[in-house]
Amino acid sequence: MTPADILATRYTHRMDIRGWVEYEKPNGATDHREDTKATAVPCRLSVSVSRNTNQTDSTNDIVYDSLILCRPEVDVQAGDIITVVLENGWVREFTAGEPFPYPSHLEIPVTRKDVS
Repeated sequence: MTPADILATRYTHRMDIRGWVEYEKPNGATDHREDTKATAVPCRLSVSVSRNTNQTDSTNDIVYDSLILCRPEVDVQAGDIITVVLENGWVREFTAGEPFPYPSHLEIPVTRKDVS
């Protein structure tokens, strides 16, 4: 069992990744479009302390930075939209920062910005 396999046993959340993907047009030219890159990828969301919570009478603006851990071969680029489903069924959406690859895992800094 590799270190990546061992860490993967701790990935209890699932993520869908949307971003720019390359495709071939009918005329043979290559172009890019926003599309789903991967679905139900095992991951682990590590939540940090809120960096900015503004409460008003009508809304709560929720903004915080977190870290997503996953297998090193997962294709995530800065700017991708990542939707994480936690084991309790809660869904959170993030914007990916620049991923940091390690032999055993990929660390993706992410920012959640949501209005609840």
